[in-house]
Amino acid sequence: KDGKDVLEKSWRLQALVKRAYNDVYQQRRYVCGLESVAGAMSALQRTWSADHRLDEAEKSLEHDCVDKTMSSYKSRVLDLASAINKTLGAEVLQTQDKMLNIQLIDEPVSDVPFLLDQVKSIKKLKSDDDKDKAIAKLTGWTDPGKDGFYAALASVPQSPNLVLPVSLESDPARYINPTVSGDRYHSSHWISSQRSVFELYDSSVVVRFEGLKSSAKYKLRVGWGGGSGEVQLSANKKSILQKYMSATSSTKEYSVPQSETKGGTLELECQQKPGVGGSGRSCYISEMWLTVESEESVIV
Repeated sequence: KDGKDVLEKSWRLQALVKRAYNDVYQQRRYVCGLESVAGAMSALQRTWSADHRLDEAEKSLEHDCVDKTMSSYKSRVLDLASAINKTLGAEVLQTQDKMLNIQLIDEPVSDVPFLLDQVKSIKKLKSDDDKDKAIAKLTGWTDPGKDGFYAALASVPQSPNLVLPVSLESDPARYINPTVSGDRYHSSHWISSQRSVFELYDSSVVVRFEGLKSSAKYKLRVGWGGGSGEVQLSANKKSILQKYMSATSSTKEYSVPQSETKGGTLELECQQKPGVGGSGRSCYISEMWLTVESEESVIV
């Protein structure tokens, strides 16, 4: 009873408890979403007919993740948000969001909305051949092909290809190590394409691929996430793949000199022009695909 009385009178304690309940609610939504996506992708890659695969994928994606326990967590978050607004004065809240981010509580945290939209769109195609091609394109998004590599740089857990110059403990503010951007998602694309890493000021984003075939000729596809300033992309600190140019949200391809890959390791580095002011944020990159070019391009 004493604890309840203290909670009712302290907006600071209410905020902490609200955060705890919201964290559990979002974590369970995220895990359930991952399971739904895994089930859908498994169904889409089976050898059944296109319609059967699409039906089974749709069932997996329409599974309701919010059970009775999760509903109670959400209700607790809403109740605490209401209590905070009743006990919190305008001198504290000032220009902050009076809704306390409640309007975002059910924002997408997984690829379920995107995949469900895609599955429903594919089901409307008339021929099985068109459906098969669309399914193959959807399920092959992260497939770099034989002897290729794919990296979702802002993934959780952290991409093994992303190089951290210093330990996280020694750089808690991420002034040296890359930082992750992307907190609002929509259903038009994969979340991996909407989350990016970026660097601050004169730091850089470094991505390393190991185990490359010495005989292969590779090409690189980069999902740029926009940002400000001009950025440059180099390979192994020697070959310039992209000279300084304005950062835009786009996917671009680059031919990688075989001299940079024949040793088996490729280190890509993105930098903005030194000494640039402003926010200092640049080199927004979401994904990378390192693929082997056509057989004719492979030197034996």
